[in-house]
Amino acid sequence: MRVSRWIALGLAVMALAACGPRQGTQEVGTTAAATGETSHGWPVMPGLVHGCFESVLGQDGSEILWDGFVSDQAPDVVAAWYREQLGTEALDESGGDWTWRSTDPAAPRVLSVYAVGGPGIFCEEMPPGAVTFVNASEMHRPN
Repeated sequence: MRVSRWIALGLAVMALAACGPRQGTQEVGTTAAATGETSHGWPVMPGLVHGCFESVLGQDGSEILWDGFVSDQAPDVVAAWYREQLGTEALDESGGDWTWRSTDPAAPRVLSVYAVGGPGIFCEEMPPGAVTFVNASEMHRPN
């Protein structure tokens, strides 16, 4: 399991409570149809299906918000689209997982692409045929 996933899982374990119902950046079950759609400042690949929106609160009061998207395309195909859009400067590629991190420390954001069924954070309900998971997230720190 990659370090970024350990950190995310650690923050989830340390969470005090999940936030109440919130509106995600897209309605769950909708398909990203057009270029230009975004989630937490990241582009959303056309054709991805929005699977869930989650948030957790850390003990320090920070909040991590994330949208989960799924695709029936292979992870390397989805990652290639993101590599074309985002470049490789902020990319950490390891073992068939791709993670981009924002370079702005004031607005920490992470976008990850990985295979469904492997280690990682997923939506509770995954649609049939989903083989790739895309996690777009951002952290909000208390003032």
